[in-house]
Amino acid sequence: MASRSGADPGIKKFRHDVAILKRKGLISKSYDARSVNPTKYLKSQIKQWSEVIEGRATTVKVSKDNEKFYRQNGFDTKMGRVVVPIQPNQKVTATRGNFRLTTVGKSGSISSRNLTIEATSIPEWLEKLRANKVQFADDEVLAFQYFGNSSRQFFSGNGKTRQQQLADFIERYPSMIEAAKKGGDAEAKLIKSIHLYKIKGDPLANRLPSTPFNEKRDTERERLKAARRSQQRSRRIARMTEREYSEYMDAQAAKQKAYRASLSDKKYDEMLKRNAERARKSEAKRRQAARVKALREFSRAEAKAEKEAQAYQSKVAQQFNKQVSKLSDAVRKLGKAGNGNKKKR
Repeated sequence: MASRSGADPGIKKFRHDVAILKRKGLISKSYDARSVNPTKYLKSQIKQWSEVIEGRATTVKVSKDNEKFYRQNGFDTKMGRVVVPIQPNQKVTATRGNFRLTTVGKSGSISSRNLTIEATSIPEWLEKLRANKVQFADDEVLAFQYFGNSSRQFFSGNGKTRQQQLADFIERYPSMIEAAKKGGDAEAKLIKSIHLYKIKGDPLANRLPSTPFNEKRDTERERLKAARRSQQRSRRIARMTEREYSEYMDAQAAKQKAYRASLSDKKYDEMLKRNAERARKSEAKRRQAARVKALREFSRAEAKAEKEAQAYQSKVAQQFNKQVSKLSDAVRKLGKAGNGNKKKR
C-alpha cells in the first residue's frame, strides 16, 4: 500500500538500509541510496549486515595487518573495516589503524584496545609481547583475556613495561608451559585464545568486552565437556556393584556436607535461596507438564468419545433405515395382495 507521499514504504526502507550500509563502508559508495532499486546483491547485503542496520554492531576502519588479525580471531571484516558488536552503553573509536572500545558503566567509563600481537609459537609471542612498543598513559593498565575469561590481574608498570610484566606473569601458566611442549595446534590454539587490552578507567568496576568468537567457542567447548563428563559418570555408575554404588553416594554426600560447612552464613543463605528457587521452578514445570498431559488426555478421550458417538449414531441410522425398508416392502406386498382379491371378486 502506497503512503500519502506516493512512495512505497518497502522501497523507502530498502533505500534507508542501503544508505546505512554505504555510510558504514560495507557497500560501494557508487550506489545512490536516493534512487537505487532492489537487487539480489543488495538484498543479501541487508540481510547479512542486519545487526549493523539495527545498531547492534558498528564498523571501524583498520590497517590491513589488523584486519587480517581480527578476521583470524572471528570478527567479520569487509573493505578494510571490522564489524564490532556493541552494547547500548558502548562506543567504538578508530585509533591509527586499530580501534578503541569505550564502555560507560555505573562507576565511570573504561576504554580498551586490543594490542593485536601475532605469532606462530609461544616463545615468539612472548618475545613480541616484551618488545611491543604501544605507549601507556599513567592512568592506563594492561589486562588480558584467557580463553574468553577476563583476568583480575592488571599491569600498571613498575620498573618494567606493562608488556614485560604481563609476559613474566603469563609464561608461568601451567597450560602455557604444557602447550609450548606440545607445539603445533596446541600452541596456535592457546595464542589465539589470549586477547590483550589497554584499559583506561577502573578495570574492576567494569568487565572487559567479551570477544564474540571466543565466547561462542568456549560456550560450546564447555557444553561438550559437561556432556562428556556426564556420560563418563553414567558409565562408571552403571558398572558399579551395589556396594560400590552405596560407597559412591556416601562419598558424594560427604563432599556436599564439607562444601556446605565451608560456606559463610551469607553464602549458605544464598545457596538455600538458589536451591529453593530451583525447586520452585522445577515444581512449576512439573505442574505445567501435568496440566498439559491432562489436557492432552482429555482431548484424546473427548475425540474418542465423539468418534464412538458418531459410529453409534451411524449404526442406529443404518438399522432404522433397514427397518423402514422392511416395513415398506411389507406394506407393498399387502397392497398387492389386496388388489388381487378385489379382481377375483
